[in-house]
This record gives sequence, C-alpha cells and structure tokens, in this order.
Amino acid sequence: MKRYSTVFSMIILVLAVLASGCAVMQGTHTLSSKPVDAEPEPEYTPEPAMDPEEPRIEMVPAPKPEAEPEPEEMSFDEEEALAIQAAKDFVESLEGFKDQKGRDLQIKSTVKTGCEGCWIVELTFIRADKYYPDKTEKIRANVKLKDFKMDSYTFG
Repeated sequence: MKRYSTVFSMIILVLAVLASGCAVMQGTHTLSSKPVDAEPEPEYTPEPAMDPEEPRIEMVPAPKPEAEPEPEEMSFDEEEALAIQAAKDFVESLEGFKDQKGRDLQIKSTVKTGCEGCWIVELTFIRADKYYPDKTEKIRANVKLKDFKMDSYTFG
C-alpha cells in the first residue's frame, strides 16, 4: 500500500504543478490565437463619396519662378581676349612696371589650361633699369589666371 500512496502523491504533485502553470499561462496567447475576452477588430468602412453638387478643389501647380537665363558660353577667341586683358591689367598694376616706366607691353603666347577662365599668358615689356635709369631692360612675365583673375606669376 505504501507503494500506491507514493505513486498517488506523485500524481497529485504533478497535477498541482500543471495547475499552477496553467494559471500563469492564462493571460498569454500565441500569434495565431486570440484571447477569449479580446475586443474584435473594427471593420473598415470607406468614406462616403462626395456629392456631385459639392464644389471640388482643383490643384493648380504653382507658377515656376523665372529662371535666370543661362550665361552663354564664350567662344575660344572671346575667352582668350578676356584672359589677355586680365593679364595686361595685372602687369600694368605692378610697381615694377609703373615705377620703372614700363612700356611696349606685348603678348608672346597664350595657353588655355583646362577650366573656363584658366590661362597662362606670356607677356614682355620694356622698363628702365632700376640701377641705371639711362638703360632699359626687357622683362618676360608669365601670368597664370584662374577664373580670369591672377592666380600666380613669374618673371623670367
């Protein structure tokens, strides 16, 4: 009889554990199941169609702002003339040209270097020698322009 009482107490113990586990799991549900006391999902009801008598608001696209006209591209000759004038203006503004009576400014060569407004202009001019004012010297200048403005220069 002792044996049956041990088996019987084990069964009661297992049932007690299962009963306590069911109490914990009572408030949970899986993704495919719903709790019994859950609210039903509301049904989709489309909005009623507009009556033909109601005024419709038409969407009119906003006017586009007037675009600035695109600058016309310069021809090679126009760009070269602008580069030469920028180089001449720069050399004429140098103290060594103004103070030493620079004159006879001549363009020897021009080279376009990639971007618009990028040029190397080689010029020569005559000026009075700094130490011997009765003598003159011929100066060669290379002016490198970027966007038609002096970027760097050298004398040679």
